[in-house]
Amino acid sequence: MGCESQKPIFPEIPSIPDADPEVLDIRPLSKKAIVIPNPQSELERLIADVLFEGLQALEDDRLLTPLEDNAYSRFQRVLALDSENQIAKEGIEKILLRYVALSQQASRRGLFDNAEELLARAKFIDEDHSALTQALFSLKEERESGDLIFNLDSTELLNRSEAMVSQLGHIAEQARDREAFF
Repeated sequence: MGCESQKPIFPEIPSIPDADPEVLDIRPLSKKAIVIPNPQSELERLIADVLFEGLQALEDDRLLTPLEDNAYSRFQRVLALDSENQIAKEGIEKILLRYVALSQQASRRGLFDNAEELLARAKFIDEDHSALTQALFSLKEERESGDLIFNLDSTELLNRSEAMVSQLGHIAEQARDREAFF
């Protein structure tokens, strides 16, 4: 059993007449184009840096404040340089949506004035956004719901202080009088 019946791995190279067997003429089969990427322009680099800073500020909830270091001003700066920049546009929308979410959290805790202030900030960004319209409607409904909201001191609650026992008794009376159920 030998390898005699197998075909060679490499095809035979045809001999070149009048060629010196000691010197090989090696040439590339085809020349490939060498692509050198264009270096990033100063403007593109600036936009990328400002977008990065804006995204960091957004992640840190520096939405509209502080004045000198916030997500909104960064994204606006990018849009001043490139009015069609989709990342900056999406960043601004995310700021608005974050204010709406914060407002909803405040509203659920009965902090209606804080919720309203947060929605005013969202309105500054885009007063016609559908999420803002819905949030304003929800806040109005929540304010008018007649639900009673009580702020309890967690330390006094844990210590079962006399003041807390009295406050909880008062809350229970109000619930009974309003025929509230849990």
